[in-house]
Amino acid sequence: MLCDRRWIVRFKKQLNASWVVTQLDDRHEVHQLEGINPLAYPENRPMTAESRETMLDLVRHSSASLSTIASVLNTTYGLSLLGRDVYNRTYDYT
Repeated sequence: MLCDRRWIVRFKKQLNASWVVTQLDDRHEVHQLEGINPLAYPENRPMTAESRETMLDLVRHSSASLSTIASVLNTTYGLSLLGRDVYNRTYDYT
């Protein structure tokens, strides 16, 4: 949240493994959300190739929780990932 007011975004996964925004409600009584594009997820939480490789290695070869892995990556590479981000970027959808 960028302010005290909530906003809603909902996604639907397609059969071809792509995602489509089905609802985006960013209306506020006083102002609109600014400064972040909720439809541009990779731009909002970018990763380097080295940090992605480290993340995949930690997920595959350690028993650490996803939030712990995110914390290690955030500290080491200066990122702002959540445990859910680690899951979304490492889950094998096949």
